[in-house]
Amino acid sequence: MEKHDYPMVMNVKHVMEILGVSNRVAYELMKRTDFPVMSITGSKGAKRVPRDLFFKWLDDQSKIS
Repeated sequence: MEKHDYPMVMNVKHVMEILGVSNRVAYELMKRTDFPVMSITGSKGAKRVPRDLFFKWLDDQSKIS
């Protein structure tokens, strides 16, 4: 899939798919202070990831490495 094929606000399954990581690893990433995650109020702490910020974060990570 291409970047624009993902929804504007992604869930953990999208992060797992894009990065090729497990559920546990994806949630650990979401705990990082530099990771673009937001909590959905009233959804039992559901976490969502803004697509464009995620891909910017991913691009920034490749520049660091």
